[in-house]
Amino acid sequence: MFVVIAPEKHICSESEIVTKLFEAGLEIFHLRKPNMSKMFLEHYLQKIPEQFHKRIVIDSFPELLEKYDLKGFHLKDKQREMICDINDFKANISKRKQTLSSSFHNIEDIINCEDFLDYYFLSPVFDSISKENYLGKELEVKNIDKKILALGGIKPENILKTKDLGYSGVAILGFIWNDEQPIERFKEIYKSYKNIYRIV
Repeated sequence: MFVVIAPEKHICSESEIVTKLFEAGLEIFHLRKPNMSKMFLEHYLQKIPEQFHKRIVIDSFPELLEKYDLKGFHLKDKQREMICDINDFKANISKRKQTLSSSFHNIEDIINCEDFLDYYFLSPVFDSISKENYLGKELEVKNIDKKILALGGIKPENILKTKDLGYSGVAILGFIWNDEQPIERFKEIYKSYKNIYRIV
């Protein structure tokens, strides 16, 4: 799996850039905008062609999952802790064949997590590009029978290491969005990913 996560702060022409990433092969886009309103998110989604909505995951305003044909929902820590109290939410996600995912910072929490998530982010695997002093741990996940994606400091030169550590794919943020040419950076790292994970 190859995921691109939105930058926390909105950038100029971001929806248009994301559309071009989809056209260039992007599999999954996590639309993470923690400080943005529901109206903003809807406007963002409406600027992306509907044919790509099925590849978009959101992490706020879950009611948008019913209004738009989206891929799924990414649970924040507090939402994950409450999951036992929101069985209807899980049932509706499953009925619509949408995904549930969440982010973790240690292996034990993934192992102990009830098996209701489709995939997991684990970070930081390498030194973060987008966060200062967020140092990588190079955590190995070979013996965990869950779909875990490496997050944190992912670059073309260390994607091979993520596969060696047992990850099922990668989630990218800083390498793409911290550059003035995000589309070119995407093409560069996606090519490396496909070669290493043997994606045709």
